[in-house]
Amino acid sequence: MIDPQALRRAFDALPERTRKVFWLHRVDDLSYAQIAERLGITIEEVQTEIANALYGIDRLLRDVAPTDREPPAAGRTNRSRGSHRCWWRWWRRYW
Repeated sequence: MIDPQALRRAFDALPERTRKVFWLHRVDDLSYAQIAERLGITIEEVQTEIANALYGIDRLLRDVAPTDREPPAAGRTNRSRGSHRCWWRWWRRYW
């Protein structure tokens, strides 16, 4: 289980624009197009900011939190984006 304060610190460590885009999408449940229109940026920038937020939170929590992800098979690297879903579950549970 992840510490809510650690999650909050990881979220607060993100750049302001990344935090804002991530919050609008994941908490306020706005679409990419709505976020792009509201902030005056492109949809591709919204997608990039959300990916950056997921990567940043994952990177900052990696040392703090246990993970429910299985290690990759020997000789293979795990490059799937699906591994971020576990952080989303924790995010929804504690936010």
